[in-house]
Amino acid sequence: MKYIHRVIILAIFLITTLNSCAYYSFTGKSIPNHIKTVQVILLEDQTDRYDLELPEKITEGIKKYIDDYDLMDIENASDTDAKIFGTVTKYSETIMSQTKDEVADLTKLTISISINFYDNEQQKNIIKKATISGSEEYNEKDGEDEKNIVLEKLIDEVCEDTILKLSSNW
Repeated sequence: MKYIHRVIILAIFLITTLNSCAYYSFTGKSIPNHIKTVQVILLEDQTDRYDLELPEKITEGIKKYIDDYDLMDIENASDTDAKIFGTVTKYSETIMSQTKDEVADLTKLTISISINFYDNEQQKNIIKKATISGSEEYNEKDGEDEKNIVLEKLIDEVCEDTILKLSSNW
């Protein structure tokens, strides 16, 4: 009889637990339900480095991840439900170590952006001036090709982190 009570209590616990989880989403998605379309505006460049490709690559990467995660439809129009815009605030190359001849050996690339997610319908910010940063290191001896590979990887990481920030409460 004691065994049957334990089984019943365990069954009630499991049913209650599973039932309460049925309404919870593990995606972390916090985009309001009414937002179905978004305009992604080319990021501004406020870095010391004049590079027209960096803001464009980050903007395109953000669009790619919106599509990959199937978050919203991207439209190039001002009458969308929301808009994403921001600024590339930092691009730096920092020498982390050097040889005994004082030649750069290991260099760290850093990119930071400030991103905004604006609800056009309710005319309010969902996210305002969120900072997303990333860094990657490369060996100078591997040359410009290695630097470009690391830069592309860094851009991709910043873009994915941006989408995770825009689509989650965390």
